[in-house]
Amino acid sequence: MKNKKGLLTPTQRVLISLAFILIVVSWWGVLNLEDGLEVSFEEYENLSLRYIQPEGGYDLPAVIIAHGYGGSQQIMLGYAYAFANSGYAVMMLDFSGHATNPAPLDRVGESLQTDLEKAYQALIAHPYVEPENIALVGHSMGSGAVMTAGIENPEKYSAVVALSPTGAEVTESLPLNLMLQAGTLEPDFVENAKELLTAGGGANLDFEENKARSFVEIPNVEHITILFSSMSQNLAVNWVNNAFEINQQSSHRDLRIVWYGLHLIGWLVFIPNAKPLFRFKLSSKPEALKPLRKWLVFLIAPVVSILTLYLLNKNGDTSGWLGIQVGGSLAVWMLVMGLVWLLIGTKIKSPVRGYLVWGFAFFVFIWVSLGLMAQFTWMQSFIIPARIWRGLIIALACFPWKLAVGYSLQGRRGWERVGLWLLQTTVLMGALISTTVYVPGMWIIILIAPVLPIILLVEGIIGSQFDDPWVYGIGGSLLFGWLISSFFPLI
Repeated sequence: MKNKKGLLTPTQRVLISLAFILIVVSWWGVLNLEDGLEVSFEEYENLSLRYIQPEGGYDLPAVIIAHGYGGSQQIMLGYAYAFANSGYAVMMLDFSGHATNPAPLDRVGESLQTDLEKAYQALIAHPYVEPENIALVGHSMGSGAVMTAGIENPEKYSAVVALSPTGAEVTESLPLNLMLQAGTLEPDFVENAKELLTAGGGANLDFEENKARSFVEIPNVEHITILFSSMSQNLAVNWVNNAFEINQQSSHRDLRIVWYGLHLIGWLVFIPNAKPLFRFKLSSKPEALKPLRKWLVFLIAPVVSILTLYLLNKNGDTSGWLGIQVGGSLAVWMLVMGLVWLLIGTKIKSPVRGYLVWGFAFFVFIWVSLGLMAQFTWMQSFIIPARIWRGLIIALACFPWKLAVGYSLQGRRGWERVGLWLLQTTVLMGALISTTVYVPGMWIIILIAPVLPIILLVEGIIGSQFDDPWVYGIGGSLLFGWLISSFFPLI
């Protein structure tokens, strides 16, 4: 509570100090991730690259690291640091249509091979790299790309590590020295890896003939969390060490998510306790609707969204709307659901004065909490101009949904608010997963669904400090406009 002068209480001051310590420690940890390494950012034929090597290193074996669908260089940093700290030069890239790369992603995969070739040429141009000892590491979409590159160019790549592997024409001899990894919590990719291993002639350690094959299941991880597994990263390094006859074992520990978590906790402690410093007047709570009508509309709205997108897709492919794969269709889905919920299940009142400013402030608080450190640990958060205008359109589409959520949460406290978050998250995830069944091209949503509850929880915690539907609507819609436009590839 505030004291009579509107200042902070002693407890709030202590908690704000604790939050400050957590944030500082998290940044200290992140900034130390590159100790002992030389990092440079470069361009090669309009492709943005990141080059990492040990300080003072020369005659270095090297590895090119490729991300998966919707990914970026950042999410693969754990492997980059593991290899670089083990004496490797590392080249990272953003595939076409991803992160900082505005070139469109083609649907047949040719751009992936073009991008890998550019990364290879840029890598061997470095004077301290041994061009005869280069390996490839790729995740998901990137795994198919690196396996294909290894099959087509065995003279360039002496080892390949495929994480959560997709498809490639693997044989008993190509690609050279292939390791496959998949998480125990992604069964489809486990089965795919087993099929690839069989096609490759089965497990063996014939590094002398460059025909070594291996498949490892990484325990207790799925499609995204495998990329934060120190076990996965060290196995990848050790496999390439064996292929290059390097007698060294990697003991890397990937702490990126630890520092990211401390940073997020710090901000979630700071924002509620700094609330007395904000001069914000709440909107009056609107007259409540009858519970049956309110909750019936809440359950029906997602069904209408699924049906709408299904019918639209029957008359043409919707997966490329706005020039962004899946993201445009998802924006329409959100718009329909939000309009049904808002117009039938909510009584709308005029916003308070200054709601635009506070709505943007709400977005900034969320972005700083979720996005700022992500730029340095696991996600490209600074979006390029080609994504900004798409993000604003998607935000407008999400606004009715977020305004309706704001009205449903207004005035709720404690476990009641937690219950509503749980209910809305469950309904939303169930509806989105159902959409992947009825609308072609939306399957990728299944892979990102596990992070949705966390995003909605952070949004709800910060939004509760304003407890105003219009502020919630603006901040929440900008959040999802940013998330959707930054994740899905440009096409």
